[in-house]
Amino acid sequence: MKNKKTLIAIFVVLVIVIVIAVVFYPKKTGTEQAPVIPENQITRVQLPSGTELVVYHDTPKAESKPLSLTAGNFESLVSTCLKGESCVVEDDPLKMYQGFKTAGNTRAIENLISFLRSQLKKPELKDKYKSAVRSMIDDFYPAQEKQFQEAAYYNYLGDLNKSLELYLDLKEKSKKDAALRGAPNLNIANTYYEMKNYAAAQPFYEEAFLDYTSGKIKSDPDPTSFIEERISEIKARLYHYQ
Repeated sequence: MKNKKTLIAIFVVLVIVIVIAVVFYPKKTGTEQAPVIPENQITRVQLPSGTELVVYHDTPKAESKPLSLTAGNFESLVSTCLKGESCVVEDDPLKMYQGFKTAGNTRAIENLISFLRSQLKKPELKDKYKSAVRSMIDDFYPAQEKQFQEAAYYNYLGDLNKSLELYLDLKEKSKKDAALRGAPNLNIANTYYEMKNYAAAQPFYEEAFLDYTSGKIKSDPDPTSFIEERISEIKARLYHYQ
């Protein structure tokens, strides 16, 4: 008897729930329209069969406006730019250089050269900055530093053969002249790697790994994990090519 009453109670509750759902659930009138999707969120692809495939996608995010570098804000913003933030130089680079030079601000000059040199990898900026960067290097750096800077300049300019020639020559010269800034093994390894000469790059990466793990060269951030990954990658490539 008790079970029978329980079943009746459950049945009554279910009936009440169904009635409420029927009463309050919104009814279709037949006049509803599909949501309108903006045309810029639709990609239409014509299939070989003649039918059209419509692909919906999110509205593309607008690209953030690049930071504007001027002589006034350069020192406060350049570190952000050197870390990869999109930046553009609004003032005349050579006038900025002369201003920093007059003020004796060598750190700002080095950062200016580094930033402009990094822009040489962009085809649309190569011709705009290459002569300015070269003239700054020639004017600013002492003789014992200049060849290293030239090698880096040609590397960013895309002339890898010239860059490698200068790096290797400098490596030999620095063995006899301690005053010269030598060519780091990592720079030589990276240049060989960009040239896809992996067999030549491997021993220089291995030497570079020892440079940093032994404390001979210190860098922030520490590149040892990057070097290890490169060595593993090259070994895999060379094994695959055998």
